[in-house]
Amino acid sequence: MVSELTSMESDQMSTRLNSKNYAIWAFQFRTMIKGKGFLGHLDGTSARPVVPPATDQELAKWVQNDAKVRSLLLNSVDPTILLGLRLLSSAAVMWKSLADTYACTSNNRQFELEVELAALHQGNLDVASYFNAARLLWTE
Repeated sequence: MVSELTSMESDQMSTRLNSKNYAIWAFQFRTMIKGKGFLGHLDGTSARPVVPPATDQELAKWVQNDAKVRSLLLNSVDPTILLGLRLLSSAAVMWKSLADTYACTSNNRQFELEVELAALHQGNLDVASYFNAARLLWTE
């Protein structure tokens, strides 16, 4: 039987976060973490236990699980993004920082996406590939 840690380490995301693909990366990462039962470490609903009343074991387990999620986060981003995350204190803080930085909330990124969508042509792409490329831009 494969241990929980080993199965988490073997997870491979097909998308690594870069400056232009936050929406699809966040969807994939959130889905993977939710399947592992650690969504609370991303959205902050699983807060770090305070000792007391929490036991040292409860705190140690939370720290271990948060480190697993942080490790998966760090392994799923482009190396240029990685350095900016190294000093952040928890998976939830990392997740919020990435959303604040890369989610399409700025007018500049929205303009970039509109230009990319307008410039998209089918060319040599089959219909499905063209449709998926357009849908990816539109979704973001």
